[in-house]
Amino acid sequence: MMKTVLRKLLPTVGLASFVLACINHFLLIPGDQRPRIETQDKPLEKETEQKSANRLLVLDWKEIAESFDRRVNRVKYVCEKYNNVFRPEYGSLYGSEYLINACSKMYFLLNRRIYSVCNILKGGLNSWKDFFNKNQIEFNYAVECPDCQKKKRQHILQVRHPLERLISSWRHVFLQEGWRTLDGRARILKPEQISQEILEEYRNITWPTFIQKVIIENSFMKNMNLSNVLEYDTGKGWLVNHWAPIWFTCGVCKPDELPDYIIKMETVDRDQHFLLNMLEADPSLQYFQKVKVLGEKKDVQHSSEFYYSQLTKSQVKEVYEVYKLDHELFGYNPQKYIDWAQSDTI
Repeated sequence: MMKTVLRKLLPTVGLASFVLACINHFLLIPGDQRPRIETQDKPLEKETEQKSANRLLVLDWKEIAESFDRRVNRVKYVCEKYNNVFRPEYGSLYGSEYLINACSKMYFLLNRRIYSVCNILKGGLNSWKDFFNKNQIEFNYAVECPDCQKKKRQHILQVRHPLERLISSWRHVFLQEGWRTLDGRARILKPEQISQEILEEYRNITWPTFIQKVIIENSFMKNMNLSNVLEYDTGKGWLVNHWAPIWFTCGVCKPDELPDYIIKMETVDRDQHFLLNMLEADPSLQYFQKVKVLGEKKDVQHSSEFYYSQLTKSQVKEVYEVYKLDHELFGYNPQKYIDWAQSDTI
């Protein structure tokens, strides 16, 4: 039904290449090579999905509902705080019509009601797509249905601690060479055809280099404007969106984008079960795939502390400034990452 409705609303020919480029970013990567979701929160113990659901029955649903309300109210409060044209944050939160990544926002139909869900790259996007496919739930990316924005709906937002997400972004894009399928210049070439110039850009980008050069000094976006960032099929547009702030990706302060529900990756299992209950989803639905935990790994060299202990406190504070709005909007705290970092030498 959803696709039948949405097909009538497909973009014009002028948007066709943009639509294909957006979708191809998910289709060109073989299933076994797609990035796995990594977070610092503890998922439910190794149980069957049914046992997981039963376990959640004993939780304090009132407490969870109150935490959902607090999250939404916090976003509304912060958005209202900066809804002043004389505040520098206003331009970021309200000033652009392009504050929504149409390739990471989805519309879906459940119980004859339309919902939208927006989350950041390296923040659970593939888990939603897998959930829809596994349960045969109709969905479309926003880019495939520009008129869906006008329809009455409830909006879901999934977020992740900005400083945790950066680790996953670096690991996927640089350590695992995900850039080969994310950089529009390299994606269309065979490995042996990639120019030396492109190879040099991605060579020796260690975690500390990524933080200093790419995030703090913004080296990867020199000479890039907003249009370049939104050109997902060419250049580095899609790639740099892997560390774009949540407010930039999902336009959370836009009146028609204010979330009704906010899921946090740190409590994702609990939150998703609760959300599906709130949406009156069929109990027989297969739940979201379990997330892979980064910060809780027994291997110290794959822990969040391991990565942030390679940085200085000043560097972590500078990174926090880049993602300060995300921290404030969603109640995240950078302190433990600062504590893990090395003291600055005089």
